Amino acid sequence: MELLLGFLKNPKYDIKPVLMFLQDEMRKLQKDGIVWGYDIQYLLTGYLNQHSRTAIAFTKDRREDYFTFFQELQENEG
Repeated sequence: MELLLGFLKNPKYDIKPVLMFLQDEMRKLQKDGIVWGYDIQYLLTGYLNQHSRTAIAFTKDRREDYFTFFQELQENEG
């Protein structure tokens, strides 16, 4: 959501309250071990409007080669 609000750059969508919520509430949860937030692999599949199954596999395989992953996603477009 915060990525979308930042992208829209529309004055009626104010990202400041969202950022305050993330800072004040979500960071506490993260520090307690809660997994939350976007991961680059999900960002890339969303950016290319592809199903997240490839991002899930990327995560499961503990990959960190985001550039190669992005190239693979682009090759599979169509």
